Order: sequence, then C-alpha cells, then structure tokens
Amino acid sequence: MVALAGAVAIPAGMMCSLHVHASRPDELVHAVETGGTVTGRVRVLGRVSHSQTPWGESSCEVSGVPVDLNVRNSPVRLSRSTRVLLQGLPCEALAGQVLSFTGTVAQSGPEDREAVRVRIISGTLEGSGNTSAQFVARVDTALTGLLKHKPVHAQGLVPGVALGDDTRATLELTDAMKVTQLTHLIAVSGGHISIVTGIVIAIVGRRNTPITAAICLGSVVALVLLVGAQASVIRAVLMSVVVLSALAVGRSTQAVAALCAAITAAALVDPWLALSYGFLLSASATAGIVMLGGPLRRALAKRVPAPVADAIAIPFAAQMACLPVLALFSDEGSVWGVLANAVIAPVVAPLTVAGLSAALLSPFAPQLAEAALLPAQMCTWWIDSVARELANWPGSGVSLRASAIGTVILFAIAYWTSPGVVVGIGVCALVLTASTGVAHIPKEWVVIQCDVGQGSALIARVDGVTIMVDVGPESSDAKTCVEGAGISQIDVLVLSHDHADHVGGLAGVLEAAAVTRVIRSPVREPAANSAWVDQILENAGVGWETGTVDTAITGESGPVAQILWPKGSAATGSDPNAGSLVVDIDVAGGVIVMADVGQEEQEAMAATVPASSVLIMAHHGSSSQSERFANAVAPTLTLISVGENTYGHPSDRALDVYGFSRVFVTSVCGTISLTDNGDVVSGCAADH
Repeated sequence: MVALAGAVAIPAGMMCSLHVHASRPDELVHAVETGGTVTGRVRVLGRVSHSQTPWGESSCEVSGVPVDLNVRNSPVRLSRSTRVLLQGLPCEALAGQVLSFTGTVAQSGPEDREAVRVRIISGTLEGSGNTSAQFVARVDTALTGLLKHKPVHAQGLVPGVALGDDTRATLELTDAMKVTQLTHLIAVSGGHISIVTGIVIAIVGRRNTPITAAICLGSVVALVLLVGAQASVIRAVLMSVVVLSALAVGRSTQAVAALCAAITAAALVDPWLALSYGFLLSASATAGIVMLGGPLRRALAKRVPAPVADAIAIPFAAQMACLPVLALFSDEGSVWGVLANAVIAPVVAPLTVAGLSAALLSPFAPQLAEAALLPAQMCTWWIDSVARELANWPGSGVSLRASAIGTVILFAIAYWTSPGVVVGIGVCALVLTASTGVAHIPKEWVVIQCDVGQGSALIARVDGVTIMVDVGPESSDAKTCVEGAGISQIDVLVLSHDHADHVGGLAGVLEAAAVTRVIRSPVREPAANSAWVDQILENAGVGWETGTVDTAITGESGPVAQILWPKGSAATGSDPNAGSLVVDIDVAGGVIVMADVGQEEQEAMAATVPASSVLIMAHHGSSSQSERFANAVAPTLTLISVGENTYGHPSDRALDVYGFSRVFVTSVCGTISLTDNGDVVSGCAADH
C-alpha cells in the first residue's frame, strides 16, 4: 500500500508542479518586474466580488481567463491554466462576458490562483454573459428588492444563506459571527448540500436509487450554479459525487473514504485549493465531524437527551478540528462558539429552505417570495440575537488558545458533574482573564484612544468639556468605548472627514451619548458617505457646522481646543484626506489628532504646529509621514489607531520617523488611556 501510494503521489505531485508553472507565463512575471501597460481581452469567471475600502469607496474584482494579452504591445503566450485577477472592473460584469481592457499589472501572492493582478484603467464589456450568470443576477436583483425594507439582519443573512453572498451583513454582525464561530452560515458548504439532497431524497424516495442519485446530483449542480464554486462548495460537491455514486450502484460508502477521495481529486484538479483557507476549514470541519462527532455524540447521549448530544458534539468536533487552520490567520475566538452553534442549530435548515425558496421565487412570484421571507426573517433574528449576545459575554474575543481551553472545559461540564467541574471553571476563568489583553479604562482618564480596528476614535475631557474626535468604522467598538468610559454627554463631536473608517460608527455613538455640537470637514467627499452622515445627524436631531482653521472649542474657563487644519486649497479641494480636520486639544501636555492628512499637508503645518506631548499619528501609521513635522511636534508619546489591514499599517517608515517617541499601537495594545497624572493604561506591558 505504501508503494502504491508513492506511485500515485509522485506523478501527481509532478503534474501539479507542471500545472502551476504553466499557469504563470514568464512574460507576465517579467511584466510585473519591469512595469508597463497591459492590454487585452479576458473572459470573466465566476461571480464578481464586491468590496469596500476602509474609506468607503466601492471596488469590484473577479478572476478571468485571458483570451489574449499584450505587454507593451507584445503578445504573451498563454496556457489554458493561466488566470488573472481583474481589479476595478465594472461591478455589473457577469461570468462569460469578455472584458477588453487597458491596465497595469502587480505581483500576485504565491498562494494565489491568478498569475498576476491587473488594475483596470479603462475597459468595456462584450456579450451578455452565461445563461446561468444572467439568471443568478436576475435572482439577486429581485431578492435585493424584496429585502430592501426588511430588518438589517435579514438583508445580510438571507443572501448569505441563499446565494453565498457574505458581503451584505453589517460589519458589526460579521464581527460577532466571526468571534462566535458562526460565519459558516453565510458560506455555502456541505450543510446546504445535505439539506438540498435530503429534501430531494425525501420527495423522490429510494426505490429507484440510480434515478434518485441522478436527481440529487442535478440539484447539487443547480445549487452550485446559483451560489458559485466557492472552496467549501467544491469540497462538498466532490464528496457528494462519491456518496451519490455509491447510492446509484446500491453500495454503502464510508464518509472518511469519501472525504479523502474528494480532497485528493480537488488538489489534483486545482492545486491552489490546497492553500485555500476556505477549503482547509471545510475539509477539517468535515473530518472532525465524521471522525470525532459520532463517538462524542454517543458518549454524550448516555448523559443527556440525544438531540442535545447532537447539538453539542457536532460543533465541538468541527471546532476542535479547525483550530490548527484557524491559528494560521486568526488570533481570537470565544469559549461560547459551541454554545452559539448549538442554540442556532434548530433554525439553520428552516432558514436555508426559506432563503433558497425566497431567492428562486423572487423574480417570478414575489408574493410567494415575501411569504417565504417571513420564516427566514424569524430565523435571521434569532441568529443575529445569539451572535451579538454571546460576542459580548466574558470569554469572547479572547486568544484562540484561551478559547480552545475554555471550550474543552465547558464540554467537560456537559459530560461530568463533579467537584472537579468547579475547579475547571475557575481555571478557565483565570486563563481567560489572563488572555484577553483588554485594557481597563481608569476612572481618572483624560484621553482615551479607543480600539476600533482599522479606523480612529479618540475621547478627551478637559475643563468640564468632553470632546470626541471621529467614531471609527461601522461596528459597535466606538459605542462600547463611550459606554466603557462612562460618558452620557459628548459636548463636541469632531468628524475629521467622511471616510467610512472615521464616521461609520456614528449611529452607535449617538445611541450611547447625547451630542451637543458637531464639527465637520469642509470637504464633503465621498458624496455618498457625506449624505449618509447628513441623514444620521438629521434623524438624531443634531445640527452641525463646518470647521475651519482656528475654529475654537471652549471649556468652562476658556478655549481648550482648536482646529489646526485644513486651510488654503485643502479646505476647498476634493481630497477627503487632505481636507481632514486636525485637532489640537489642551490636555495631557497637548494632544494633536492628525486624522488622515498626508506628508504634504504635514509639511505645510510644520512651521506653525505647536509642540505637544501626545500625537495621534496620521493615517493609521501609513508611510506618508513628514520628519520635519515630527521634529516640530516632538511628542513624547505617539499613539497609532490601527487594526488588521492589508496596507502595511503601521509602516516601518512611520515607526522610524517617530522612533524618538514612545509608540503605542491599538492593534497590539487595545484601548489606550492617559490619566491625569501622566500614566499610560493599555493592554501592553511595554511600548510597541
């Protein structure tokens, strides 16, 4: 068997290596190294992915098969396996359409299926797309129209379950679902295929197994066309093919053997799946369920009712099996992940059936689709409530190691009832407390740099006045920070500019505290974001004013803060970053909040900026920093408000420019507080 395995594995590995090499033509690799314009025609593959930059601008990308490519007017020899990632293409593009374009190329990662990334400068779409893509677009448009006036949780979760579209859910709900291990609900996987095939078998029966298997396979293919060939779907489909083939010939099948065959086939056909987190998580979760789920379920069933044993054992086995993969890209989890999956388990199948029914009926029978949305909406409310509630419990947002230990202890509680359980709970509590890294906000705080991820939100109180500068991205982080600081009244709220990572949390902050005065940038871009802020403030009955240089904020005994920027063309231009409000607050030896101004604006301020003890570094620690400005301010303490990102923030250059200062970073230290006696309170034991 070892010899046979080697005889298969070695040629297979060689085939994969040749396949990968052929997919990256030397001309394209050379084009990345030397630069230059790329022209050509590319056939769109799959569904366009919609994304939004932290500053609120939409962008679309999709993988494509080159029909022809020219680098600096020289044709590139292409293989059938060559793929390129098209970025910035029209969002209405459909699979099967051909994009004629001019663009620039950039390096793709070694783990990427695409040979290069192409940034579209200009392009036109040809053709109408595949029939299936047109149908899915019609379904998506109709379903979106029906969900327009539904609750936010339904707007986000129903498309996720029905179409595999995980971009509709709010950032707050997405974060809560990530923490509580519920994101598999909006990534179509084996669960969806099991439900669909189960319904087909229940309707058709098993009398004629070949016909039943064929109908099931057709249903699975139809589901894939509807939701797209996601990595988890590919794994589930290949495993289903093995199982359905066994059903067709009247043979039993082993789940482990079917899974191994599916993984091997997938890696041979598309070697890049071996590097896909989605594929690895799907395969790991399935392996955990089929290998550990059964024994754990049988053991638990001896002590608790069978349905309860199922609800606990299956998510526990899946979560434990996924831990090694999760550790590659995540550093936090929750001890309540198994509980969350157990309590939402009863609504998963009804939501899947109702969501798919609503989606398929929406273009043809909107009244029936509306009826199907009623039970779906009830299910999404339950999932939303569970995710948000458990994400706020102690034990959520802890390190992955702590969450794993806590989960094992909680599982033991479900199995044993003894004095040892009390000890286990105590150990779990100690581990979690030591692992959270969440800083306590002291009562004597004067400045709080809230940890809001990739965004910014700062609170200061001076001379009887509470000032807040920016409210972070769309999440509950800024609201939680305000509530944690014990603030019920914000006297002055400064919105430095209207990029989403600085204004997205506005609604939550307005819920947490009453706001008296709002100061905004004179640059009202992006227009959609500005209009959204206008509406939120209008709904809350809060007026606003435009800030200009020397706009003052007054405390009980005189001025306590003023606007230092923008001025000149920056105040009348269209660049939101250049027009960001820079605020100087007279507290803790002086605090200057730089928002997102760039190096050019910092140079313009360098001659007049006052020296200050504390600086909130510009643009989350981007490389666009002025050494002249840094030396003029000469802060003893520099804070960087930043979260997980793909922009390289904080950059090495930014850290070098402020190397003379003590630097604290929210992505490492969490919320950072300054007290009235000069202490720095954060989740860091030392500067970072």
